[in-house]
Amino acid sequence: MRIGEACRAAAAQLRTAGVPDPAWDSGQLMSRATGLAPLMARLSERELTAEEAAAFDALVQRRLQREPLQYILGTQDFCGRSFAVDGRVLIPRPETELLAERAVRALQDFGPGAHALDLCCGSGCLGITLALEAPSAQVDMADLSEDALAVTRKNADRLGAQTLTPEVIPCVTELDEHRYVLPAVTKTVEVFRGERFNEKELERQLTRSGSFTRLLHAKSALDSTEKHPLLPLSIGQIGLIGGSGMINGLIECDTPHIIKGRIVKVKNVEREEQFDQRGNHIGAEVHEVVSNKMIFNVLTPNGFLALS
Repeated sequence: MRIGEACRAAAAQLRTAGVPDPAWDSGQLMSRATGLAPLMARLSERELTAEEAAAFDALVQRRLQREPLQYILGTQDFCGRSFAVDGRVLIPRPETELLAERAVRALQDFGPGAHALDLCCGSGCLGITLALEAPSAQVDMADLSEDALAVTRKNADRLGAQTLTPEVIPCVTELDEHRYVLPAVTKTVEVFRGERFNEKELERQLTRSGSFTRLLHAKSALDSTEKHPLLPLSIGQIGLIGGSGMINGLIECDTPHIIKGRIVKVKNVEREEQFDQRGNHIGAEVHEVVSNKMIFNVLTPNGFLALS
């Protein structure tokens, strides 16, 4: 099979399985299997070797199991650098680059003697970026996980930030010169227990919260002025407003409740069979239909509801 043909076949598999951006993913996976650039891989007419075909199929199977593409490839770009990532650390997010840019500017403005602590450093993308972009600053990195620190050290070595010495979190309080003052814990903070989200636990914690109690008795400015829309809203319009997050918060009615709305994209695959003029089956066309779905999470004194 030709490389481009194999890419398209894999993209169809990924699309049927509901994997986002199947064409992009198949090109990236083929690039890893063959060494070609992703775009060239998708267009190549060269035949796959047996070794390349086996490697590509193994990568596609991992993606079909919903393993993140970054873990399969082993890298993720962050602030113009490629960081090693795997299942031991979280994948760097593009929005975190904004935080890195602001932190770099702050360290550069401060000048020599500035200190920065990347707590729970994970892959090290943030702390390493600070160290390389603001070399006059002292950057310390720490994580509770030795596995995560191994990834951090690997990235520090491969990106030329050898001056960094990532530490385990308990060691942070023992740094020389007491560079950082960590807040003392003065009260016990209850957290949700268990690996899965527990709705009953959420309800119990919120009903014990003073802030939640005050929120239930709060009155909004719109309620007090009795403002109404210029024209009555249809059910669809109300749903759209709620899904966009415009009416998040407390809703006063017979039973006070808090509503949180959002809109998510839903992808469905439709198959249309094709026939010729004689009624003979000649194939099928597969279409991906993208629609919007509105989801509402409602919290009432009587429990938690999820509506869609």
